[in-house]
Amino acid sequence: MEKKAFSFDEFDAGTLRKMGVTKPRTKTFTAEHERQFAIKVLNVICSLQKSERSRVLRRAVTMNET
Repeated sequence: MEKKAFSFDEFDAGTLRKMGVTKPRTKTFTAEHERQFAIKVLNVICSLQKSERSRVLRRAVTMNET
């Protein structure tokens, strides 16, 4: 007996839910993107000393949370 693989696109959301299967998530913001943006951010503040960079980044996180 041969098993046939199926595509998630062949079924609607209700059918997939009844089968107990979920579509895998597609990542649009990958770890590589995260690294690239971190490098870009650090490049902007590269002239600061390490302690100054730390302060600026802490301030940025605080501003981002509000």
